[in-house]
Amino acid sequence: MKPHHLHQLPAGLKDYLFEEAQRRRDVEHAITAALRQQGYREIITPTFEHWEVFAAAGRNGWHDKIYRFLDREGNLVALRSDFTAQVARLVAHKHAALTLPLRLFYSGKVFRFEELHAGRSRECWQVGFELLGETGLQGDVEAVALAAQALRALQLGAFQINLGTIGYFNGIVLEARLTPEQLNEIKRLLSHKDADTLNEFLLQVAPPSAVRQALTGLMQWHGRRDILEQARAAAPNAQAGAAVDHLTEVYDRLEALGLSEHVVIDLSEVQGMGYYSGIMIKAYVPGLGYEVGSGGRYDHLLSQFGYDCPAVGFSFDVDRLVEAMTRPAG
Repeated sequence: MKPHHLHQLPAGLKDYLFEEAQRRRDVEHAITAALRQQGYREIITPTFEHWEVFAAAGRNGWHDKIYRFLDREGNLVALRSDFTAQVARLVAHKHAALTLPLRLFYSGKVFRFEELHAGRSRECWQVGFELLGETGLQGDVEAVALAAQALRALQLGAFQINLGTIGYFNGIVLEARLTPEQLNEIKRLLSHKDADTLNEFLLQVAPPSAVRQALTGLMQWHGRRDILEQARAAAPNAQAGAAVDHLTEVYDRLEALGLSEHVVIDLSEVQGMGYYSGIMIKAYVPGLGYEVGSGGRYDHLLSQFGYDCPAVGFSFDVDRLVEAMTRPAG
């Protein structure tokens, strides 16, 4: 061991003392109180477990971010990189003793190898919730409304929830014969709103011209309800049309709940955990250049563990929320 390692943490990790620690506990308590109030019950999962659990859920290059190692018995295990994978494993294994719909929440650290730049760390404190056994519209509306309720409980003032749907993207690329690697890169560029690089990349991979135009057009579908009408009119096929129809219903329900001021439609929000199958949700606060929470519907993840069950969930990044709440006004 090098002597200076006795005094330094590995890159991407931090200690939190006193007030910094208390602020994080305060955020955790505010969110979990809001979740308990809506009937969600706590679960506690292991900090590490068999690699296969996270491998079954990991897509879009997430395998490369997982810290994995051999234990002293020769088992390949991994630090927790994703709570949702553990929830899927747990519910699939214990479903006979559980009653659906099931409302769960959790709090703890996830560990992922991230390139170090603003907003990224390799140890992330998450508080999240999962709603299992509730299909489609009702579950999606509950998830978005609950995320908004928890953000209100933090008294953040302004916040914004971006709604997208992977179904619209999947409809566009349905017959484009793009490789998984090409699709991942397109999702990454869309998420970064990097229109120039996306155009260059699409010229290289040369999908059909209609697909290329639809993909570059996704960045334009950003705004309020009128965006949904425009996207519906431009839907290239029934799959994309059905996805935007569903998103319209979700938006209308949220509007009826008085949440439309916080909701923005963004059909370029397609990057996330690779298991998402429907709506995709990201939460932002003004002045912070990255999301403070994210989630979405994942109706096919539990089947990877032997039990088919629809589900939707969302997780908050505690450190980013504290950063948003303590940054200087400006």
